[in-house]
Amino acid sequence: MESPEKFIKGKYWPSQEFRDATEKSAQRTKIREGKSIPNEPEERIENYIKRFTDIFERKDEHKREQGIEAIKRFLHKEYIVKQENIREDYIKGVLFGNFAEQKGYNRGDIKDPNIKQGLFEQFRNETGQDFETYAVPEDEQEKVKDMAIKDQEARMDSWFNYITSEEAENVPPAYRYWAFAEMLKLGNYDDERKVYNKRTETTAAPFPELDQQALALVLDEVRKKQKGETSQVIQEEFKKRLQSENFGKLYAFMQEHLKSLRLPTERLIVTDGEWRTFPKDSDAKEVVKSLEGFHTQWCIAGQGTAQGYLAHSNLHIYFSKDADSKNSIPRACIVDSKEKGITEVRGIMSDEISKQHLDDYITPVVEEKLSHIPKGEEWQEQMKDMK
Repeated sequence: MESPEKFIKGKYWPSQEFRDATEKSAQRTKIREGKSIPNEPEERIENYIKRFTDIFERKDEHKREQGIEAIKRFLHKEYIVKQENIREDYIKGVLFGNFAEQKGYNRGDIKDPNIKQGLFEQFRNETGQDFETYAVPEDEQEKVKDMAIKDQEARMDSWFNYITSEEAENVPPAYRYWAFAEMLKLGNYDDERKVYNKRTETTAAPFPELDQQALALVLDEVRKKQKGETSQVIQEEFKKRLQSENFGKLYAFMQEHLKSLRLPTERLIVTDGEWRTFPKDSDAKEVVKSLEGFHTQWCIAGQGTAQGYLAHSNLHIYFSKDADSKNSIPRACIVDSKEKGITEVRGIMSDEISKQHLDDYITPVVEEKLSHIPKGEEWQEQMKDMK
């Protein structure tokens, strides 16, 4: 089995910039700890990544937050698009999309030449100007630029917060590093080719949306490949992409795959069902099997992550009835640790602001379950926020 550090070596060691970063990290370790790091790539890489994990795992919460915020400031400075690099064609594209929505269209409708031409004519009739030669006022340009920067920061922070959280601690740091580093290279999504375009210094589009389920499945499959295990994904296109270990192509495929799965939103009103408990140290495959076919966005849909959770917690998952009256639709998950009590309560409702929240119909079912779990009452305030 290939070590995580060897995996990273294969990806980044040819880069002089990356080797310089590991060298600086080794020098700092020697100064701070008096410890010499051998001049071997894998040991240098392990030390380099450990410097980050040491920050995320600080016991002092104030110092931990200080360290994380310092890294975020660096990342924003290095990877967020600069105002002066945002091109006029992007700004006009945003404004034209806004105009289309005001007229009752979706932004995707603009691809239709007839709709686009009709919108051009409406714009000309209303403003007396040709949109293609329209000079966007400076204040409007500034608004679009500010929004683009804020959107990029929010997306980047959502990824960073997740990979540094306890939820992701079951994935080796090297693989989390790889996923985040590769995500930073991804630009806007090409709906026709089903891939992400390459990000450049002029890319104003947001970073990809974080889908914890898609990410968990990608990391699961890559780690299986490193171990020489068989992929659980049957699609040949995914297997082809897995050979190249191109994160962007794998993540894009998994996102599309998950979108194609059955969404139970039309049956949210149905709350009849059952709780199933997957006990600590039980088989993670049973958890994964129970979630297959549904886009919950839960990271425990990946076997590696589920196994990590079951190493220290019980998983209580509620399944409501499907159209065949079988208790198969995952609606809520409670993570219950004997040592820490309840650490997570998840639902299946997600948008840009809220992730994995409970839907209004299932909330009472979850509240009733919590009343029967030790320390469940401590979650009542959080439950109020999630309603």
